Amino acid sequence: MKQVGKEVGNMVERLGPEEAQRRLTTEFINTGISAEVNNLWKDVGLFHANRQYRELVREEKKALGFSAQWTAKILEVLRMFLVEKVLFAASETTKKMLLKVIGEGIEQGWGIDKIVDELENFDGLRYQAARIVRTEVNRAANLGKKTGAESFPYEQNKIWIATHDFRTRGNNPDDHADHLRMDGQTVPLDAKFIDPRNGEGLDFPGDPEAPPSETVNCRCTQGFVGQRDERGRLIPKQTQMISMRT
Repeated sequence: MKQVGKEVGNMVERLGPEEAQRRLTTEFINTGISAEVNNLWKDVGLFHANRQYRELVREEKKALGFSAQWTAKILEVLRMFLVEKVLFAASETTKKMLLKVIGEGIEQGWGIDKIVDELENFDGLRYQAARIVRTEVNRAANLGKKTGAESFPYEQNKIWIATHDFRTRGNNPDDHADHLRMDGQTVPLDAKFIDPRNGEGLDFPGDPEAPPSETVNCRCTQGFVGQRDERGRLIPKQTQMISMRT
């Protein structure tokens, strides 16, 4: 993230504060953030997809195929989700922070050297970097788990698992969300978890479709368990049953 501040500082030196401000306002800034978050998502997401799938396979008590094509499919799901749901929001947030520094410099009459120095040493960027890492590691892990579970050919339920400490949403009566009360909530794989405090629906902990008050710095995770019939047998997914008949 410090590299992002340095690059924008170079832009200020090269173009001047006003032009740098204009370009930041109109252009999508993707420097530094994309490559790092992309690598993070690939490594964390695929690891958890693999692990979740293997856990479900053990539940079935027999081996199922695991191939390079499956791995490529998981990586593509993670990549598309990352590009469409995560990187734009992360870059937009960082861009607003950089614009705030430049705007303050213009308003206060700072020289270019001071603006550049503020950009390169802005504490807010370090905080943003830490927040992105914490949020995206958990988000990638939970999407990876869900994607791995979706590849399992049997019906499943997913279970919300909260961290029980003072930092978890719900400890404070003023918290917008209540993840403590969501702990243990069990729903079908394709359903949404419901936050009882505000009615928000989340596909998984860290779901970027949910508001930031539900997801930023969230440490919750999820588990999966196969649905069984009255004889205790795993229930095949409808698509699996159709393919078995044809």
